[in-house]
Amino acid sequence: MWKDFIKKFLCSEFLRSDKGATAIEYGLITVGIASAIAAVTVTVGGDLATFFGSVPALFAG
Repeated sequence: MWKDFIKKFLCSEFLRSDKGATAIEYGLITVGIASAIAAVTVTVGGDLATFFGSVPALFAG
């Protein structure tokens, strides 16, 4: 009984399909892009806050 089940499972379309792999690849690409955006935001965020904090002084003077 179990041998028949395992044989059917191993020969099934489920294991030969690569649709899930494509979804995982897109997920990894999304995680990479999100990580890059987070790193740039943390790195440049302080400089942008300082820059935009000094803008009103430029117009006041």
